[in-house]
Amino acid sequence: MDGICVTAADTMDFSKLTLHQAKRLEMESQVHVLELESQLEKERRSLCDLRKTHYRLAAESEGWDQEVRYV
Repeated sequence: MDGICVTAADTMDFSKLTLHQAKRLEMESQVHVLELESQLEKERRSLCDLRKTHYRLAAESEGWDQEVRYV
């Protein structure tokens, strides 16, 4: 990234950016945020599906789905 100083703490010095550079970085950052949000949503759906499977398997294993029978 032209003219941008990144320190060890991952802080950026925006003081030397041109208007064009600032706008470009803003747009790139927004795209990255949208990609991360999409990835997070997919991972949440995957986790939800995994939990449903886990609960179903646990219920089958423990007999939770069976009706209570009185002898």
